Amino acid sequence: KQTHHYVSKAFIVCFLDSSSIIDAIFLKKKIISLNSKVLGNNYYFRNQIYKKKVGLFSHDLEKEFNIKPKILIKKLNIKIKKNYNIFIKNNLTHQKNTKGSFQVIKVLNKYLEKNKN
Repeated sequence: KQTHHYVSKAFIVCFLDSSSIIDAIFLKKKIISLNSKVLGNNYYFRNQIYKKKVGLFSHDLEKEFNIKPKILIKKLNIKIKKNYNIFIKNNLTHQKNTKGSFQVIKVLNKYLEKNKN
């Protein structure tokens, strides 16, 4: 619950490996995906999946960070406009105008109705 609060207030979300990335995508936050092989292959490859699927801006922690703040913000804004809506539509929503909890209830009710016996 606190993570959601902090993500919603953040100007930029630095992401290493967490499900909170979904909140940041839904809220259309500027995201920097931090990556490092030092953390092990599991973290490294999971971050690569989000980087590719969402088109996140990524930085390898073993490398020097040489980008001017204005250019960084511009790149992050482009990523939001180009990639987030497509990712949300294709991966995070089923019925766009219906809350997820109502969609789950509807599926469960159909299942229970079919399997009454």
